[in-house]
Amino acid sequence: MIQTVHAIHRQQLNDLGNGEFTVRYPADADTVLSIQPDGSVQTRPHGTTGAYERCRRNGTSLAFRPLGVKGATYIVPIVDDAPNG
Repeated sequence: MIQTVHAIHRQQLNDLGNGEFTVRYPADADTVLSIQPDGSVQTRPHGTTGAYERCRRNGTSLAFRPLGVKGATYIVPIVDDAPNG
């Protein structure tokens, strides 16, 4: 059986400068992705730019490291192109 993996589209990125981004999530909402220290996914109001919301792009993934060097790094897939607009 084929399984799908949820990915972020590049249009969901909010550029914070210095190579850091937040991610509009879900794509049609006014909230941003927030990756908690245990890897769980939450959302915060758009404009929130704390350590749990900031990420860096690494090729086809976004790297989140909410606790910095003292904690885990989590990746979320990202795509540059997709059908249907």
